[in-house]
This record gives sequence, C-alpha cells and structure tokens, in this order.
Amino acid sequence: AIAMIVGAIMTTNRWLGPGLLLLTATAFALLTVALLPGLAPRQDDQLTLGIIGTGGLFLSVPQTLGFFSQDGAIATGLTTYAAGVGLLYIGNRRLTRLPVVIESAGATVVLAGAALTWNQWHGIAPSFGAATAVALIALGIVRDRLLLSIAGSVGLLFTVPWIIVWYFPGQGRAPLLTVVCGALILSLAVLLGHHERSRQNPASS
Repeated sequence: AIAMIVGAIMTTNRWLGPGLLLLTATAFALLTVALLPGLAPRQDDQLTLGIIGTGGLFLSVPQTLGFFSQDGAIATGLTTYAAGVGLLYIGNRRLTRLPVVIESAGATVVLAGAALTWNQWHGIAPSFGAATAVALIALGIVRDRLLLSIAGSVGLLFTVPWIIVWYFPGQGRAPLLTVVCGALILSLAVLLGHHERSRQNPASS
C-alpha cells in the first residue's frame, strides 16, 4: 500500500495532473478496500489500509482540487459535489463500515464542491453553497442525523456572510453581517433544539 502511494507521488514529478489523479484514485481504492465489508475481513488489515489511504487522500486531495480548479472550477466543483453526494448515499444506506464517518465526509465534500465553483461562478457559488447547507440541515432532521445538521449549520455560517459580502459590498456591511449571523445562529439553535426534544419525546410533538 505504501509502495502504491509512493509510486503515484513519483509520477507527479513528470505528469502533474495525471499523477495527482492517480494518487487520489490509489488512496481512494485503499480506503474502499478497508471500508467495504468482505474485502478486508481482518481488523488489522482494515486499520492498515485505512490509515495509509487516509494519509494519501490528505496528500492528494488539496493539490488535486487546487490544480484542476484553476482553469476548470465549474467542472472540478461539480465533480467534487457529485462525489460528495455519492458518499452521502453510501453512508446513509449503511453500505460500508463507519457509515457515520462516510456520511459526514460526504457532507463536507458537497459543501467544498459548491465552494470550488467560485472561480467561475462568482455570483452563483455562495447561493449554491447556502442551498446545499440548507439541504443538509433538512436531511439531517428528516433522517435523524445530527452530524448532517451540524455540517449544514456550519456551512450556512460560512455561506451566508459570503453572500452578504458579495451582494452588499462596502464598509457598512459589518453591522448587517453581525445581525444576520446572530439571527442565523439563534434560528439554527432553536430548530435543532426543537428537533432533539421532539425526538426524545415524540408524544409532545
């Protein structure tokens, strides 16, 4: 596994783009073997491949996204977004080990995919990210997945100020940012708190 990661890294010295794709695919393949039931039945094999694959992803993903988003931000962002949706589906269907981790990773990836479109979709990317965050909050409430709601809430806390900065430029936006973010935090706290109470006491809802 280490030799595969090192070999993929070495290819980036000559072919940067293809090498980064090879490195990402290799790390993802190692993680797939570690997480899919039946492929690595022994726990020590799962742990070994999982650690090496995760390390490879940390090495490859930031460089790969940065490289391809320079000239193809929309394609890179939408591809990343689609990968995040796939992770959400796999985690939600419990098709892999550690489904909560996979689902949480999918939530992070879809938010990142929306943000990556910024280089070409200046006016659309913040709204795209906010809509994605709202969808994650709704999905977390419907599916009773607190981590999804938390991920969506964090996404909103980043995207809403981003929208305000883009559509309301100037020095006078600071009070607006403060008021909107405060109201957003309060609304999310009330919403999640009400959902948690309803879940614990279904008769009261």
